Amino acid sequence: MANDLFQAIISEQPVNINNLSQAEIRSFIVQNLQRQTLAKQHGSVGPNPPADLEKFYELLGQALVQQQQKDGETHPVPLVEEYPPVYGDQGIGGFKETISFALRRREPGTISQDQPFSGKKNYKPILRETFPDPDNPGYVIMVFGQVFDNLIELKCWATTNKQANYRANWLEDLMLKYAWFFRYYGLNQIFYGGREADGNLKSSDILLQFRTLLYYLRTEKLYTIREKTIDELIVDLQLATPDELATASY
Repeated sequence: MANDLFQAIISEQPVNINNLSQAEIRSFIVQNLQRQTLAKQHGSVGPNPPADLEKFYELLGQALVQQQQKDGETHPVPLVEEYPPVYGDQGIGGFKETISFALRRREPGTISQDQPFSGKKNYKPILRETFPDPDNPGYVIMVFGQVFDNLIELKCWATTNKQANYRANWLEDLMLKYAWFFRYYGLNQIFYGGREADGNLKSSDILLQFRTLLYYLRTEKLYTIREKTIDELIVDLQLATPDELATASY
């Protein structure tokens, strides 16, 4: 179990692990994680913490609202997570123009100089920083980060080809115009992946036209671990009986 703990959070383990005291194990873990930080520092490109997918969707929604306000849109186009429902407030047959988002693909991020989804990958979270634990004097809080490559699809739904084409071009322009906005709030990289073939779909007797835009996103997910928690886990493992270890879920 101790070996499993080391493999889960650090890149190496001491040869004499079974002979180390609790304090020596904790010290080794912290020192090893600090070396990883110096060797593999990534982090955000802006002044804000790195952002993951949910933050991107939130930022995209804000960008859509802001741009449509600037454009003087009287009926703002909503951003939804799934296939757009039928709206009753306006539009042909009750349908309202919509933009939807979906995740096509997500993998551990590429950390080599290769294209997304290829090359050397960030399979394990890496220690980003440590700072004193205000609730446990003498201990630190460790912040880990893991980068991901994501392929996102944005679909522009409308009832006419003309409106669907207009919205797709409008959205392409918005993603370029707001690139700085996404980077400022922690999105490391965003690449345009292209536009797929025009499509249509019949729903509730309405023929909907859609245009699909693809974007590659480099995101980072942060995890926080208290050094005090490692101590408590080590103690639990040392005190646990074989039967308890067999049924434990850490």
